[in-house]
Amino acid sequence: MGTSQTDRANQSGEQRYRHLFEYVPICIFVADLTTTPATILEANRRAELVYGYTAAGLMGMPAGNLVAEEARPAVLTIVQRVQQGQTVTAETTNQRRDCTIFPVRVIAAPDPTDASRMIVTVEDITNEVQRRSEAEAIDTERRRIAHEIHDGVAQSLAALNRAALERRLGYKSRR
Repeated sequence: MGTSQTDRANQSGEQRYRHLFEYVPICIFVADLTTTPATILEANRRAELVYGYTAAGLMGMPAGNLVAEEARPAVLTIVQRVQQGQTVTAETTNQRRDCTIFPVRVIAAPDPTDASRMIVTVEDITNEVQRRSEAEAIDTERRRIAHEIHDGVAQSLAALNRAALERRLGYKSRR
């Protein structure tokens, strides 16, 4: 393979990577681990849509600005673990430009090409959390109904069944 073919192949690979980075339906950030707090170096279009900032507005921003106040200690732990070479998956909360807080699933990993950076994917899991909450509410209601049936209706049926059996067998009630 000649140099020009290699260059074209490299350019093609870079274009595919750039297209994937920009258009994948999940937020992707590249952050600088040498700064405290970690600073955003790159963000894709999905991140712009989800967080309400332009890519230019996100670049250079401390990553903690996108994290809900109560979640910042957990996110610092994630960054420390990534600095130790670990890939971390966690559910936490983030904050949009308009200050609305929303649940997210974060996967943070060291950049395999540059140890001073981390790659972070963030997925808005608002709908998933809502479905889980609805499923938990349904399950709680089912347990309540089952308990009510067991303690109320089932015992009443048992008493009626016993009374019917006693009548059939000719026993008189001792009450």
